[in-house]
Amino acid sequence: MTGVVSPFASMPAPTCGARVEEWRAAIVALPVQMRAELAELFKPYALRSAWIAQRDDLLCLMAVGRNGDTKALAEIVATDLLRYATSAWSFDRHRAEPHNRAHSLAHQVLRLTNGAVPAAATIRKIFGQRLSRAVRKNSRGNEHAIAK
Repeated sequence: MTGVVSPFASMPAPTCGARVEEWRAAIVALPVQMRAELAELFKPYALRSAWIAQRDDLLCLMAVGRNGDTKALAEIVATDLLRYATSAWSFDRHRAEPHNRAHSLAHQVLRLTNGAVPAAATIRKIFGQRLSRAVRKNSRGNEHAIAK
């Protein structure tokens, strides 16, 4: 590995909170091949997948600490989102995220969905997919892995 010089060696990487101009300057300084590889991350299908994953993560976070099966949790989350969307969202939509955890999560979901509230059936499907993936990953044949 001696003699190999990283393209990042003389360039500090921007931090997560950096301005767009700093990121742009760092990306333009990269070799063209590396920029082409990074461009894959910004194609419409990749951005849509990232958007959906972020929305799904937030919806799952909204269910944390609540009791019930996936159907009941989906109904609770959908009701909370609808309640926030029809009340505080109209005031909060152009402001910073609220400090209240529940409102903050709802605020982030509604920003991602442009104010649209996902249906309870959609949320239930997301919870079911996440739960089945978690059970498959963690169970290793143990039917009661979810109860741990």
